[in-house]
Amino acid sequence: MAATATKVCTVCNADCADRPRVKDEHGRYTCKACLNRQARSAAAPAPKVVPPPMQHGFDDDGLDLRSAAMIEAKTQPIDLPEAQSCPKCHGFMSGEQRLCMRCGYDRKRGSRVTTRVERQKAEKEERREPLDVTWIVVGFGLLTVGCAVSALVTSAMAVPALLLLSALGFGLYITIIACQFRDGETVYAVCAILSFFVGITGFVTLFWLFAVNDRGWLKGLWACMLVSYVTLFIAVLSNPETAEAIRDFYGLA
Repeated sequence: MAATATKVCTVCNADCADRPRVKDEHGRYTCKACLNRQARSAAAPAPKVVPPPMQHGFDDDGLDLRSAAMIEAKTQPIDLPEAQSCPKCHGFMSGEQRLCMRCGYDRKRGSRVTTRVERQKAEKEERREPLDVTWIVVGFGLLTVGCAVSALVTSAMAVPALLLLSALGFGLYITIIACQFRDGETVYAVCAILSFFVGITGFVTLFWLFAVNDRGWLKGLWACMLVSYVTLFIAVLSNPETAEAIRDFYGLA
């Protein structure tokens, strides 16, 4: 009688000749029980791997060594400059600090340092001047210079020209004072008002007009008035009738 061939399971290495089995294309056998176990293992989720706790950060008593090191670092004394007080206001000053931030005392100078904040007038915002300001200056100049020239031509126009120039000059001076107040130049404005009573303060107004003021049209109006008065003065000197008419107007014999 011929011997029966051995059929060995490739998974459990047991003889599966008398059990349900499966044969692959290479002639190898796998029992039905091993196939079922492989199918269940493939369908089950992979077990979650929990990493072991980090033992290097803890001591034997379970104390976090990193936290302990941080606590120890915080408790160590910090090397700070020697604290001192200001001799003037007794405020806090470190040993390396020269200037007291509270009262301004300078340790090396032995006195307080005063700081003066000046109002900057640079970058003055553009003023909304009339669009035809040039024509205003030109018209004002023609009027004033024309009056003075008319007095130079005929003595009959001397008194009217003088009255008109005086009125225009007064209006121009009031305009200057208004501009000074508008710019916040109160000191210059007060000096301009005082010039009505103390003539020498008028030089302060001239300084403001040409050194501080940045309005070209205002300087142009003042230049027109100056030319007109100079022309009228020349008319008085060159024409005796013009001078006599003005003396009669003021009641000067």
